[in-house]
Amino acid sequence: MTETTARRPKRVDLVVVGGGASGLLAAISAARTWHEQTAPAHSGPLNILILERNDKIGRKILATGNGRCNLTNALAVPEAYYGRDPRFCRGALHRYDVKATLDFFLDLGLVCREEEDGRIYPVCQQAAAVVDLLLQEIQRLHIATQTQQTVVSLEPIEPVYLGSQPLEKAPHWRLGLADGQTQDATCVILATGGMASPNLGSDGSGYRLAEPLGHHVVEPLPALVQLTTAGRKTAALSGIRVECGLSLVLGNQEIGRESGEVLFTEYGLSGIPVLQLSRTVSVSLQENSVEPLHIRLDLLPEWQESAIEAKITQRISQNPALHLADLLTGLVHRKIGVYLAREALHAALDQPVRTLTPRQVKSLARAIKQLELTVTGTKDFSQAQVTAGGLDCREFMPDCLESRLKPGLFAAGELLDIDGACGGFNLQWAWSSGLLAGASAAHLLARLRS
Repeated sequence: MTETTARRPKRVDLVVVGGGASGLLAAISAARTWHEQTAPAHSGPLNILILERNDKIGRKILATGNGRCNLTNALAVPEAYYGRDPRFCRGALHRYDVKATLDFFLDLGLVCREEEDGRIYPVCQQAAAVVDLLLQEIQRLHIATQTQQTVVSLEPIEPVYLGSQPLEKAPHWRLGLADGQTQDATCVILATGGMASPNLGSDGSGYRLAEPLGHHVVEPLPALVQLTTAGRKTAALSGIRVECGLSLVLGNQEIGRESGEVLFTEYGLSGIPVLQLSRTVSVSLQENSVEPLHIRLDLLPEWQESAIEAKITQRISQNPALHLADLLTGLVHRKIGVYLAREALHAALDQPVRTLTPRQVKSLARAIKQLELTVTGTKDFSQAQVTAGGLDCREFMPDCLESRLKPGLFAAGELLDIDGACGGFNLQWAWSSGLLAGASAAHLLARLRS
């Protein structure tokens, strides 16, 4: 166990459970808000304690953006988020928007720049710099941290009454730790993350803390994750990357569309546009087990099907002795061309192309425009970048992130049923919700002390 204090205080003002993006921002926001805005006259600083189950603070931040930290996205507005009630995120994202986030980090010393698709990265290209600056601020504000501390229980402690009046009006929480110790607090912020990347500490523990208190969980599903497809049809194409259009089709209805670079794998498909569709896949397979789910790849999105058909016909007329295996060379990757010829025509690859009928040429052109694979699911949470689902947002107040069921309990980040697209959106939600939860806790503590 590592801790910044000599021994555990019997009771602190605020415990933040989780030392990730939302937890660190929550602790900093609470300390700053108390000092700058809300502290009653002659009161001392807040006693804030961060409890982190990993051996280091901010491990998941270090893994973002391939170690560069995709800090946020210029397009991270409330309309870009998902959940059972995505409007819930407006409170945090309007109060602490992208500009407020960038100003916060610039104040710490982090200079950022915008790259393609609105993605914003530190100029230094180091996620470690983000964590280092946050830890420096934690230390400056005298916020205590304890690592390798797993919270296993959370319960409200009833006040002692004198007649019909409680002796203390403040809420009182007791956190049970895996080592058998307990920690008392006036307020608690749960910032434990969801279930994505359990190797970095997100294993759903926050759900298990909140559910006994009456909170409900929208079923967690993997999102921003690779897709699996039927059979081993993509195994022969494993490692090939192609720029294409993608359509996700449930039964006969298109339910999603993306474009960009797709990576073929032994198990199915990866790449940013695939990750973007994965949330819809997870939800669709959960809600519908009858209708087949397919993904269609347009391998030449800039060409019309008729133009592709004409090009193939021209090639056949120019070189009628060409083997079928070589017919699509130059139009698509050679291995993809062989795959399409085999799948679309079910013909011998060494036969001359002059034997193809007009109908077969049309089928080959259509296969280029609509390479169809049956989607069987997604990879699991160990491969997912984010969790779809989480604590039901209807049970928290959007303007402060305090529980509607238990006063003095707040939640932030991926633990809540809010998630966004790939490209910095989910970190922005972590920053915004952490800042709001921390400020709200400080305001509540100020009211309780006044």
